[in-house]
Amino acid sequence: MEDVKIHPALSWDCPKCNKENFQRMQVAGLLDGFSADVVEEIKERMGIPPDEAGDFLRHPKTLTCSDPSCLFMFEDFNYDDNGESDD
Repeated sequence: MEDVKIHPALSWDCPKCNKENFQRMQVAGLLDGFSADVVEEIKERMGIPPDEAGDFLRHPKTLTCSDPSCLFMFEDFNYDDNGESDD
Protein backbone atom coordinates (compact mmCIF):
# COMPACT_ATOMS: atom_id res chain seq x y z
CA MET A 1 0.00 0.00 0.00
CA GLU A 2 1.32 3.47 -0.88
CA ASP A 3 1.11 6.54 1.32
CA VAL A 4 -0.70 9.59 -0.03
CA LYS A 5 -0.83 13.15 1.22
CA ILE A 6 -4.29 14.45 2.05
CA HIS A 7 -4.86 18.11 1.19
CA PRO A 8 -7.48 20.38 2.75
CA ALA A 9 -10.05 21.27 0.12
CA LEU A 10 -13.41 22.92 -0.31
CA SER A 11 -16.34 22.03 -2.48
CA TRP A 12 -18.90 24.42 -3.89
CA ASP A 13 -21.77 24.36 -6.36
CA CYS A 14 -21.69 26.76 -9.30
CA PRO A 15 -24.59 29.21 -8.96
CA LYS A 16 -25.01 29.27 -12.76
CA CYS A 17 -24.83 25.60 -13.86
CA ASN A 18 -25.02 23.79 -10.48
CA LYS A 19 -21.84 21.76 -11.18
CA GLU A 20 -20.12 20.55 -8.01
CA ASN A 21 -16.56 21.91 -7.93
CA PHE A 22 -13.58 20.94 -5.78
CA GLN A 23 -10.63 23.20 -5.03
CA ARG A 24 -7.61 22.95 -2.73
CA MET A 25 -7.57 25.36 0.17
CA GLN A 26 -4.76 27.87 0.52
CA VAL A 27 -2.67 27.02 3.57
CA ALA A 28 -1.09 29.95 5.38
CA GLY A 29 1.51 29.03 7.99
CA LEU A 30 0.57 30.54 11.33
CA LEU A 31 4.08 31.83 12.02
CA ASP A 32 5.04 32.78 8.46
CA GLY A 33 6.10 36.40 8.32
CA PHE A 34 4.78 37.38 11.77
CA SER A 35 6.72 38.23 14.91
CA ALA A 36 5.96 36.26 18.08
CA ASP A 37 4.09 39.28 19.50
CA VAL A 38 1.83 39.52 16.45
CA VAL A 39 1.18 35.76 16.49
CA GLU A 40 0.19 36.03 20.16
CA GLU A 41 -2.20 38.90 19.34
CA ILE A 42 -3.74 36.99 16.41
CA LYS A 43 -4.27 33.90 18.57
CA GLU A 44 -5.87 35.97 21.33
CA ARG A 45 -8.19 37.76 18.89
CA MET A 46 -9.24 34.46 17.29
CA GLY A 47 -9.67 32.60 20.59
CA ILE A 48 -6.80 30.16 19.91
CA PRO A 49 -5.06 28.88 23.07
CA PRO A 50 -1.50 30.29 23.36
CA ASP A 51 0.13 26.83 23.37
CA GLU A 52 -1.73 25.61 20.26
CA ALA A 53 0.11 25.59 16.91
CA GLY A 54 -1.05 25.01 13.36
CA ASP A 55 -1.93 26.62 10.06
CA PHE A 56 -4.75 28.83 8.86
CA LEU A 57 -6.82 27.70 5.89
CA ARG A 58 -7.99 30.42 3.53
CA HIS A 59 -10.61 30.14 0.85
CA PRO A 60 -10.27 32.19 -2.33
CA LYS A 61 -12.14 35.46 -2.81
CA THR A 62 -13.09 34.58 -6.40
CA LEU A 63 -14.13 31.20 -7.77
CA THR A 64 -14.41 29.93 -11.34
CA CYS A 65 -16.55 26.97 -12.36
CA SER A 66 -14.46 24.08 -13.73
CA ASP A 67 -17.06 23.09 -16.35
CA PRO A 68 -15.54 24.13 -19.73
CA SER A 69 -18.98 25.03 -21.07
CA CYS A 70 -19.66 27.34 -18.11
CA LEU A 71 -16.45 28.88 -16.65
CA PHE A 72 -18.64 31.24 -14.61
CA MET A 73 -16.56 33.43 -12.27
CA PHE A 74 -17.99 34.96 -9.11
CA GLU A 75 -16.94 36.34 -5.75
CA ASP A 76 -17.34 34.27 -2.62
CA PHE A 77 -20.19 35.75 -0.56
CA ASN A 78 -18.21 35.12 2.66
CA TYR A 79 -16.05 38.17 1.96
CA ASP A 80 -17.04 41.77 2.69
CA ASP A 81 -16.00 44.83 0.64
CA ASN A 82 -12.63 44.99 2.44
CA GLY A 83 -11.66 41.43 1.50
CA GLU A 84 -12.25 40.20 5.06
CA SER A 85 -13.91 36.87 5.65
CA ASP A 86 -17.24 36.91 7.52
CA ASP A 87 -16.40 33.52 9.10
